[in-house]
Amino acid sequence: MGPPPDPRTVNCSSTWACTDPGSLYLVAAGLLGFGCCLVLLILATLGEVMVTWR
Repeated sequence: MGPPPDPRTVNCSSTWACTDPGSLYLVAAGLLGFGCCLVLLILATLGEVMVTWR
């Protein structure tokens, strides 16, 4: 756990190649959770509109 490595000093092709994969899993889980919340928000809004409209 130190400062992030510089891609030029450790011969990485890009900054993503030097990134720890564990942190990418956390980002992917966060994005998946955000997507699920967004879908539920849209469904709840549509349900409220349909109930109000009738």
